[in-house]
Formats: sequence, structure tokens, C-alpha cells
Amino acid sequence: FGKTNGSAVDLSVIASGTGGFVINGENADDWSGLSVSSAGDVNGDGLDDLIVGAFNADPNNKSDAGKSYVVFGK
Repeated sequence: FGKTNGSAVDLSVIASGTGGFVINGENADDWSGLSVSSAGDVNGDGLDDLIVGAFNADPNNKSDAGKSYVVFGK
């Protein structure tokens, strides 16, 4: 996730409108990212993780069943 070189994302740069990153959903109409929340430390590495919801995703051909993704802290 994030930048290809693994460098940190500086929130002050995002606030000034000159930095950041994009997380794209699997499909344009799955509404990925409409819900985002702290997930705590899901993988036990000592870093908090994020959970990203895609409430309109169609996993296993189940229409609008929704899906969630864990983005591990790094």
C-alpha cells in the first residue's frame, strides 16, 4: 500500500494539499472507502491498522453483500 518506495505519508503535507495517496476499490461502483475506521492492531505487529469498507461490493456473486479490507500499518 502507499508509496512504492515505502516512505511515510506526512499528514502535514496532506493538510496543505500537496501530498497523500490513493486507495482504489476493486470496482468503481463498490463504494470502497466510504467507510474507514481504526481497526486496532489486527496482525499483532505493534502498529495500528485501518479497515476500509466497500458496502456495495459483490463478493462471490452476492449482489451488494459488501466487503471489507484491512490496511496494515507500516
